Amino acid sequence: MRYALQMLWHERARYTAGVLAVAFSAVLIALQVGLLLGLFKITSIPIDYTSADLWIGSTAVPSVDLGKPIPKTFLSRVAGLPGVHMPEVYIANFANFTKPTGGTELCFLLGSSLDDGAAGALTLLTKEQRDALTMPFAIIVDESDVKRLGLGDPHGPKPKINGKEVTVVGTVRGLKSLAAPWVFCSLYTARQLLGPLLPADHVTYLLARCDSPQRAQEVARYLRERYADDMTAYTAAEF
Repeated sequence: MRYALQMLWHERARYTAGVLAVAFSAVLIALQVGLLLGLFKITSIPIDYTSADLWIGSTAVPSVDLGKPIPKTFLSRVAGLPGVHMPEVYIANFANFTKPTGGTELCFLLGSSLDDGAAGALTLLTKEQRDALTMPFAIIVDESDVKRLGLGDPHGPKPKINGKEVTVVGTVRGLKSLAAPWVFCSLYTARQLLGPLLPADHVTYLLARCDSPQRAQEVARYLRERYADDMTAYTAAEF
């Protein structure tokens, strides 16, 4: 043991580079894991900041931003199940945001019910903000995206989404986006802005609350097995 330590000490210059390389690799791995976890957290913002226990969407949807339209008639598959509160519709889709200052930006439109206690309503919204969003073509964005979207001048031209003028009625804090800024609005506004991109009898997701997390797991499993051909269901934790 003593001889080995002496050899390592005398050859320390030779081994230092290897030790540093291994340490640097460990740091890089930690950084990559941190970035991956951060990405997961950002993409799950619509799930983390709503009160829905169940998310029902198109088959094999990998994340909330990749959902495809499903028929509203799927509501009948969920309504009336024991332990499941009245389901509601939710719209989530990419859209083109035209800045008042010029240029365009890809945004992600999130339309939900704004009623008190709605499962899909953003939990950060105040009562006043929910009321303001009931106005046609009213939107709310995160304050970190105000500059990115060219919204610094409240008296300047109005922004547009998919070519239609919208009014920014407030901001929230803590929902920083990665690729496309989150834009929150009512179901009516989302449908008007998306137009033919979303058929009138379709939505992106169905949301519902359940009596307990255990019941949510049971219902999600039942729906996945019962309707595997044309829809899937996840608990908020699974999604």
